[in-house]
This record gives sequence, structure tokens and C-alpha cells, in this order.
Amino acid sequence: MRIFTLILGILLTAGISFAADIDGRWSGEVPQFGGSGRGAGGRRAAPPMVLTFGFKADGEALTGYNEPAGMGIQVPIREGIIKGNKIWFLLDVNMGPSKMVFRYKGKIKGDKIKLSYKIITEDHVGSGFMTGEQQITLKRQ
Repeated sequence: MRIFTLILGILLTAGISFAADIDGRWSGEVPQFGGSGRGAGGRRAAPPMVLTFGFKADGEALTGYNEPAGMGIQVPIREGIIKGNKIWFLLDVNMGPSKMVFRYKGKIKGDKIKLSYKIITEDHVGSGFMTGEQQITLKRQ
């Protein structure tokens, strides 16, 4: 009886630590500037940009990529972690001579991931470009 109780306890504990199902492609839209009309702060608003992410979990390690629409590239994520339904990762974006690092964190709920992201590169923080945290909801493709 003790062995059965021990095995049941181990199985229940292990079940709690399983990561949410994140493997696959996810996409969502983020606002961008530079088109027709006016957006926040009087800047010209453009149609939203579609961002696609591909994720693969291996234990608590999260790997994958970001695929900005129309750019024909896949930018690898780094330092990805998944614990239960929570994820964290970094994304390096090169814009000409400038490099920005984005920190993402979010929660998986079914076929949606609610992410917040922020620029954490020192030379861009406080520059007025995307200050504060931004939000995006990804949907499984």
C-alpha cells in the first residue's frame, strides 16, 4: 500500500510540472507606425503588422523563432523558458546599425498566448521609441 501511495504521489507531482502545449506556429498583430491616418501621439498609423512565432518546448527549455510578415526572415529566440503555462524569452532585432533586444513574457491559455514585450537595450530605453510594455495576443495556427 505504501508503494502505491508513493507512486501515486510521484505521478501527481509530475503531472503538475508538465508544461503547456506550445509546440507549433502562433501569430498575432501589433500596431506599427508610418502609414496613412493618425495613430497614438499624432503619428501616422499603418495597418497592423502580423508577427508569427514558432515554438518548441523541451522540458523547461523553449526554442523557436519570430517571423515578421513580409520580411522573409526567421529571427531565433534565445534564453527561452517555459514553466507550466508561463513563458519568457529574448529576441534580438537588427535595424541597420542598431540592435534592439526585446524581452517577452506571457501566459498560454488553450489556443492563445497573451504576451507582453519591452525593449531592454540600453541605447533604446527612454528614446521615445516603444516606451513601456506592449501587448500582443497570439493564436495557434
